[in-house]
Amino acid sequence: MTEVEGTDDITSNEKFRGPGLVRYGPSHIKSFCENNKVTKIFRAHEMVMDGYAKHYSQDLWTIFSAANYGGNNNNDGAMVIIDQEGTISFKCIHPVENPH
Repeated sequence: MTEVEGTDDITSNEKFRGPGLVRYGPSHIKSFCENNKVTKIFRAHEMVMDGYAKHYSQDLWTIFSAANYGGNNNNDGAMVIIDQEGTISFKCIHPVENPH
């Protein structure tokens, strides 16, 4: 299994943190996008309070759709919407109060 960790760009004097850890930063995101001819990366599976968050620039986004994750986080969920012209927008899903 590999753990992927976002970070600032790695300098040559940083210590290696062990096998199975892959670190990335702004230059890695830019290089990946250029090499793969994409303009954005959308990732999921990490809760963010507003349902979505940008990282480094607007090339890398986290999307999290579960509002009020775990029943006690009071976070928004979100969906990304990309129209036919490629315009990107976000639809927030606000938590609702549990009636029980």
